[in-house]
Amino acid sequence: MFSHRFVKKPQGERLSLADAALESDFQERYLSEYFDDLRSICTDGRSVGRVRIVKIEGREKERYTVSVGEEIVISAVAFSGALYALADLKDMALSRNGLRACTFAGEPICSFRAYRAYLPSREGKEDFFRSMRFLTDFKYNTVILEAGGAMEYERHPEINRAWSRFMEDVRRYSGRSLEIQCGYPWEKDSIHAENADGEVLTKKETEEIVSRLKRMGLEVIPEVPLLSHADYICLAHPELAERKEDPYPNTYCPSNEGTYEIVFDILEEVIGVFQPRLINIGHDEFYSVALCDRCKEKDPVDLYVGDIVKIHNWLKKRGIRTMMWGEKLLDARRGEERIGGAGVDRINEAGYHVTVPPLWRCAEKLPKDILMINWYWEFGAHLDQTYIKNGYSFVYGNLCCDEIDGWNERLKRGPLGGAVSNWGAFDRKSMQRNLQIYSLAASACLFWEGEAQDLSVRRNQIAESLYARRLAEIPKNSRVEIVSSADRGEAHRFFWCGEFAENEGELGKFCLLFEDGTEAEYPAVNGENTGSADTVSGSREWAQTLYMCLPEQSDGEMRFRTVFCNPCPEKRIKGIVFEPLGGCKTRLIYKIL
Repeated sequence: MFSHRFVKKPQGERLSLADAALESDFQERYLSEYFDDLRSICTDGRSVGRVRIVKIEGREKERYTVSVGEEIVISAVAFSGALYALADLKDMALSRNGLRACTFAGEPICSFRAYRAYLPSREGKEDFFRSMRFLTDFKYNTVILEAGGAMEYERHPEINRAWSRFMEDVRRYSGRSLEIQCGYPWEKDSIHAENADGEVLTKKETEEIVSRLKRMGLEVIPEVPLLSHADYICLAHPELAERKEDPYPNTYCPSNEGTYEIVFDILEEVIGVFQPRLINIGHDEFYSVALCDRCKEKDPVDLYVGDIVKIHNWLKKRGIRTMMWGEKLLDARRGEERIGGAGVDRINEAGYHVTVPPLWRCAEKLPKDILMINWYWEFGAHLDQTYIKNGYSFVYGNLCCDEIDGWNERLKRGPLGGAVSNWGAFDRKSMQRNLQIYSLAASACLFWEGEAQDLSVRRNQIAESLYARRLAEIPKNSRVEIVSSADRGEAHRFFWCGEFAENEGELGKFCLLFEDGTEAEYPAVNGENTGSADTVSGSREWAQTLYMCLPEQSDGEMRFRTVFCNPCPEKRIKGIVFEPLGGCKTRLIYKIL
């Protein structure tokens, strides 16, 4: 997937690491765990006897060099560089050519390479860490992990009780949270219904998750939504809510000193669990502004700035840097519509006229050491200038696929990197359908190599790399590959903020027939293991199939190669048939390989 600047091009016969021994100057346990995973994948070819990881002196902590020959020698300044070198070897082993003799070096062009995510539920913890393995594969160095109401607060158990009741409500059925968000005559924040799947993790459980991520070489930044997205605070303390008439308040009053007794208690407990260098304090989608009796006569900009400065100063005294979502600094437009810091004046989804005052004047008034997240990159590179001219360091947030324009030119202006954001669940289906897997891979290429000269070539390389990872999960003698396409598809949509994938896209089932009369069944799911014949390469409909599928053009149409695990590899296969769901008129064209 990554196009390294090889000192010596890969050549000679394919190499195997199945019998290789690891010798490392770095003793981190995760290094050997990841190496064991690599050995299980790289099994074809002449055996390499030894992989040596040598610690060297240097200032560039993430730089490394690799020499592949009779033995493999990795030279790295720090544990992270050694881990990234192993990730490159895995990437090469999974490629068509496999691992061969070569020499190469690696160093990122972006120092900040992050994944923004929720806490997992207890049941979903292993799904979560399987997803986090992609961060190692694609050489990320940071996780931004939302605490919100999903982490236990010993000083304020009422917050967790209120959060649990709220989640029982919004998770009753898919889309319930959108009914709440869009059902009132005022603008409301999105609801983070996927955080811990509505559960509350104990501090010890959260600490164990954070510790495990750190052992993977990842910096963990807690996200504590404050001012806005503060439903977990306001539902427990409605006396602090800014909008008194809202039955589901999500914004606290920044003029009430009682607010900060709660806020600082929450931050103290988060710091105790995460031991962070930075904290993301949220402050995005701030809509309920200057409404209560304490605030209504005050300048909205002063209210916003005052809240941020108060929290920033409190954190700074404890040696912690502040990070925040930064769209309210931007005088932004989407066509003729005002958005971000330009305010809101529109008819919402429920037909109500909603307004929010502009806040962009805050850009000149905030502490300059705040790290800003620009998730408005899609509305134009010119918006970067607000952060630059006001002296803020910034990163891009909510990166999706490879859709950001002018990446190389943007980097010349000084952003530190960016983050892919998961606002949904961690199970493999949700990760794939929400474009998380492809976005992590595509953004990794931007962080390490910049824009591609030929984007279609890069996309195909990523598609092949992801499918190779899927193949590696199934023993070779148990693989059954099917190529299929549907004559009708659906436009891609996201499953997050309380909308769940569930049985979305099910078309029917493939039935694998054996000569002895038995059969094995596999669900056929549009957007997961098959897709529409008229899917356009590079589109979101195409990207959502990656990992489980390898899309291939054939006779002017798109076909989707997928692999299933044969439960009876000892039996002879007679054929395959497709059985549609009742009422499903979609015809599936398919063949078995």
